[in-house]
Amino acid sequence: MDTNIISGYDFLVVEDMSHSSSRIISYSRNMSESALNNDHKTTDAICYNLYVLGSHASGLSSVFKERFNKIDWQSLSIINIGGYLSFPQEMLHDILHNKENGLLKEMKLIPKFNVTSEIYNYMYSIDFLNYKMTLDKFIIWIKKEGKLFFDTWVFVWKKEMNDNSDYNVNSLSKKQIINAWEYYDSNAGDQNSKIFISSNITISRFSINEFRIALEIIFSKNNAETIQILKNITRQKFKTVLK
Repeated sequence: MDTNIISGYDFLVVEDMSHSSSRIISYSRNMSESALNNDHKTTDAICYNLYVLGSHASGLSSVFKERFNKIDWQSLSIINIGGYLSFPQEMLHDILHNKENGLLKEMKLIPKFNVTSEIYNYMYSIDFLNYKMTLDKFIIWIKKEGKLFFDTWVFVWKKEMNDNSDYNVNSLSKKQIINAWEYYDSNAGDQNSKIFISSNITISRFSINEFRIALEIIFSKNNAETIQILKNITRQKFKTVLK
């Protein structure tokens, strides 16, 4: 796993955390301490969702928590320790509602985290697009931690290009990417836009933006109009220049 960029798994995990947070907030609403302690079904349901919440929070990557630091992920990650809740159930009401450090304060922020919007914002950020990796590493990454980003690129492509084709990341190969880059370089025209495939391609590092261009050429099935479209996207939508 690459720890220098956010994994697609992080966004999926936060989506699950949002569901658990919403349930805890709903289950505990307007319940006094005595009512909560005497309602074992509700207590069990809240504790289960707290366990899920804590497990997910502790599994988030450090780069994700640093980027989205308005939520105190650390306070959520210590809800459970060693597979068990870190507090007795009798303290549940105070753990949730304590005015100074009650967990509900943080939980209410999670459902407000717009996963779809943040995925797009991150994918179009300079840090993400300029991040570099080798071709071999990209092939592994895009099929695992990066699959969510691949699926998002496919979704955007199909919507913008009115394309109903199916694209399977598992069929993606190094040869396809190299051929797409060669096609791009032979048609780009502008020297500043070329990727320049060299003989040491196995050790060369390319930006995610360059890999994105290769993918969209593959999606386009080498449609001649795609080159100009990609050049416009590169300069206007992503505001970065290939080097």
